[in-house]
Amino acid sequence: MATVGVDVIETAALGRSFQLGMLYDCRKDALIPGITLWDPEKLQQSLRTRPQINTDFQVTSSDSIEDKSTLLNIDGSLKLSLLGGLVSVTGAARYLNDTKKSFRQQRLTLHYHSTCRFEELTMSHLAPENIINQDVFENDTATHVVTAVLYGADACFVFDREVSADENKTTVEGEAKLALEKLKFISVDVDVSLKMDEAQKNAVQRFTCTFYGDFQLPSNPTSFEDALKVFTDLPKLLGERKELAVPLRVWLYPLDKLHSRASKLQREIGMDLIIAIESVIESLNTAGMRCGDLLKDSPALTFTAFHDKILQMKQNCYKYKLKLAKRLGSLLPNIRGDVMKETTLNELLQEHEESPFRRSDLAEWLKERERESDVIKSVLRQLKDAGAQADVNVDLLLMDLEVENLVCFIFTSLDWTDVLLLQQKDCLSPSAKGRNNENRPDAVQKSWLSPEIQKTMRSNLKTFKSLIDSGDRKPARFIVSSREMENNPGSCILLYESECDEAVCFIPPSQPVCPVSEEVTDEGVVVKVAPACPATEELRLLYKAKQDSFWTSEPVMKDQHTVTLTDLRAGTEYEIICAALGKLNYTVYSDVTEVTTEGRSSVSTEEASTGRGDVTRRSQNLKVLKNPDVSSFKQLKPFVIDPERSTQSQSSVSSSEAFKLRLKEEFQYLNDRQSLNDVFTEQHITEDPDSHISDDRHIMRNDVFEGQHIRTVLLKGDAGAGKTVTVQKFILDWAEEKSNTDIDYIFPIPFQKLNVIRETVKKCSFTELLQRCFENTEYVKLSDSERIVLIFDGLNEFKLPLDFKNAKKITDEHKPASVSHLLVNIIVGHLLPDAQIWITSRPAAANQIPDGFIDRVTEIQGFDELQKEEYFRKSISDQRMSDKVISHIQKSPRISSMCYSPDYCRIIAAIPEKMFSDFPKTLTQMYSRLLLAQTELIPERRESVTALGRLAFHLLANGNSLFCYEHLKKCGIRDESVLMRSSIIKEIEDQSKRKLLCFVNRRTQEFLAALYATEVMNGNNDLQLKDLSSLELKSVEWFNYREWYNCGLPEVMRKALERQMDLFFCFLLGLSLESSQRALKDLLKTSSSSFSQKAVQQIKKMIMECSPENTDKCSLLFDALKELDE
Repeated sequence: MATVGVDVIETAALGRSFQLGMLYDCRKDALIPGITLWDPEKLQQSLRTRPQINTDFQVTSSDSIEDKSTLLNIDGSLKLSLLGGLVSVTGAARYLNDTKKSFRQQRLTLHYHSTCRFEELTMSHLAPENIINQDVFENDTATHVVTAVLYGADACFVFDREVSADENKTTVEGEAKLALEKLKFISVDVDVSLKMDEAQKNAVQRFTCTFYGDFQLPSNPTSFEDALKVFTDLPKLLGERKELAVPLRVWLYPLDKLHSRASKLQREIGMDLIIAIESVIESLNTAGMRCGDLLKDSPALTFTAFHDKILQMKQNCYKYKLKLAKRLGSLLPNIRGDVMKETTLNELLQEHEESPFRRSDLAEWLKERERESDVIKSVLRQLKDAGAQADVNVDLLLMDLEVENLVCFIFTSLDWTDVLLLQQKDCLSPSAKGRNNENRPDAVQKSWLSPEIQKTMRSNLKTFKSLIDSGDRKPARFIVSSREMENNPGSCILLYESECDEAVCFIPPSQPVCPVSEEVTDEGVVVKVAPACPATEELRLLYKAKQDSFWTSEPVMKDQHTVTLTDLRAGTEYEIICAALGKLNYTVYSDVTEVTTEGRSSVSTEEASTGRGDVTRRSQNLKVLKNPDVSSFKQLKPFVIDPERSTQSQSSVSSSEAFKLRLKEEFQYLNDRQSLNDVFTEQHITEDPDSHISDDRHIMRNDVFEGQHIRTVLLKGDAGAGKTVTVQKFILDWAEEKSNTDIDYIFPIPFQKLNVIRETVKKCSFTELLQRCFENTEYVKLSDSERIVLIFDGLNEFKLPLDFKNAKKITDEHKPASVSHLLVNIIVGHLLPDAQIWITSRPAAANQIPDGFIDRVTEIQGFDELQKEEYFRKSISDQRMSDKVISHIQKSPRISSMCYSPDYCRIIAAIPEKMFSDFPKTLTQMYSRLLLAQTELIPERRESVTALGRLAFHLLANGNSLFCYEHLKKCGIRDESVLMRSSIIKEIEDQSKRKLLCFVNRRTQEFLAALYATEVMNGNNDLQLKDLSSLELKSVEWFNYREWYNCGLPEVMRKALERQMDLFFCFLLGLSLESSQRALKDLLKTSSSSFSQKAVQQIKKMIMECSPENTDKCSLLFDALKELDE
């Protein structure tokens, strides 16, 4: 700006209604409306106008006050008036007030600047005799008059997009650069800019647009494409003669050059002060944005105390900025008019530097809150992944009778007293003047999250997760909450035990001292045990032979210092550990001590009589193993006997009793950790498959072997009819000694497990097979047992046919043979003729066994009406919800008929309430709803489901159900844990402890396989397996999509039946419906094919032609018709 009071001032109009001859007060940067120095008519007569056409484009990604002011050509003095609230802007200048709300916000601004004409007054106007309003010079209202105006228009297109906290910053930067290049490009050729390819459109489509301009638009643009269309029309919007142009720049002539008594601008503010004040406002804006980002993160959204502190800081900064702007606005006119000295602004800045809003204090405070937020966010994520629930009302849970024990991870310092916020409150109060120097922020008090507290929090997190994962603990509910607890800064674990109103801090037991052997004999060991820590509620000694898998338990009394282990095997190496049990039975294990018992013939007569060599043998036979694998103890916990039993009974636990304990743990829960005893609903099992479900001749599950000469029983049932759950309850009742107590052993051997063994070894004996299925069974003498039951579940999953004609006869349980030949000999009765056999299968696979080898053929019939209601009331704890489900099913005959299947009922009970608006009517719809619910929280949902489906199809077509972690990784799935938590896949172990995976059941595998096949068909591609050759799977060529679309249903169905893929066939038909594909649009490429209508007609024709003797085919055709919603 030129020298004050001497030269003409040029300034920005900022949307204000400037006209030639209008008066202006530069002290306030304000127009004086309604008064001019000259007659309006004479003004127009002597007006000089000339065209001044210019157009300019500029793109910026900055959002600072300085860069915005530069973009709109605003000088420092006017910028200071804007910050002080002296100037109200309109039109394109409103862009100055649009600041970013978040640092996660990507912003690009396109500035369009166009000028069209320049108007100015001539020298004749300035002659004193032409001035008609002389009073202006006396009343001190104005300092300048408008003598020239540049007309045109400005427009600002502000493009924004949100960047999530976990989004790849490099990707965002790349997208922003692409958008920037496109915006620059349109300044050269507008038409070309609209010809973006698909990749370029995808890069900018996430930007939203806000328009600020001096133009009247029919509607404001909101997207990148809208903005480009508006941009091409901007020149037309000024009118044909540019009559709609507005003032952009104005020139102000000093009044004191026209009259000596006129008021004048006495002083301009120095640039150093302007920059300093701008910096203060910018720091307050920055603090507000950082607070806004913190408020969007999970810690603030979860914990009210943390949220309120951040919100209070944001509000304080906003209030202080308004207060500061108000004071600045009152000082500026007085300083410019020389009523006050410029040092007044220095005093204002000094006062700010002594306030709790100075930049350094705000930056330090926000840095600490961001650090706290990151730590809390990390803890929350790990706890939620482990299964804890956040943001829960503790009082409600304490009143919930189903919650036996409540364990809370508590953040205890979120509500700590914040000194800076208190000082800010004082500063903003009306009586705060002069008190800013009192109680300066304590330099020591920065955050409650000190290194010591962070270390304690990490330890508590580790303990809390161990509690959740512990298989030994009592039932408990785990939550995350916050509460002020001064005695436990940072965090603690609170425990509300059953029937106890008061919470106690959970302290885990310390690791016990490793046990030391004091005396070793051929049948026993005397072990010295160190005293337990105060947090230990019970101390136990665990021991086993090194080659065994199960641990035997001995309690250690409070004042007991030694424990004698008896009935040990001579010359055998044993492992001994101490287990300290705390609250909830949380267990910590010592290191392992290895001790070898004496051999009966290894001690000389001299040593036996004198006792020499005892110390030497103890030192030789004792070895301590550091850092034992605690997880192995958890897996073997069935051998940790109930502490209420006597010491004598514990030391002589029979192998049968131990085996029952193992089976009890394995079968007491269903897949979703529901207690089997709590939800099991008895079903009808009929001996005659053609009998009606209400027939009185049904068999109870615990009585399937009742009757004369019943050795082999076959249980048939459709997919999801309840075969596996029924045998599981049979086993659990025996293990809990509720029924069939005369049975010595029950060995459940699923065919899926036999597939693993068959792939591991070519031949093995039955005793070896049993050992591979159940460790530590080499001591079980099958010949001495009076009654043994073998349960083979899932014949339809066995990969090899049972060759009853060519199998060699085997009678010796120790003789090696193939798994298939062992099975045939067991079923026929050559091998283990006194054992009873129970086999389950889908109907289509059951005909592999000749009728002559089956003593009783049974069929599980599913639920009747009463059983349906009973199941839903047991499975859905919310009575209101269970009543709603039951009522809906009773009103719909179609759905009620589907609910004969327990699997259908199970999925309905598992589907979230929000998905109940339209009940599924077919198996396809049912599994579609379940899959949508299961995969709702899976990242990259569609890609993961497609990869799983591809794997499921190839495994299914090759007669396989097992795969490993490497297969998942090669399919692009890196995190299998989320699939396990969603109950889609599960983990199993083979004999070599190798971790294998399988789908949670075959029905899920067949549905995913059908989903993948439908995806490929809708893409009009032949199914190729070459892309999966790295998975070492065989090529599958039996399924031809062109054949399928040409309605070659008979051939496809025949092949599906051959491979036990009948349910896959039904799912494939169900997914061909447009309604099914619409429901799965988030997971599946849709198609508008009319195939389903053709399929309905052909299936009806096939039913008419089907022979009544071919029951499997007829049943499958009717099931297929149901899936087509017919």
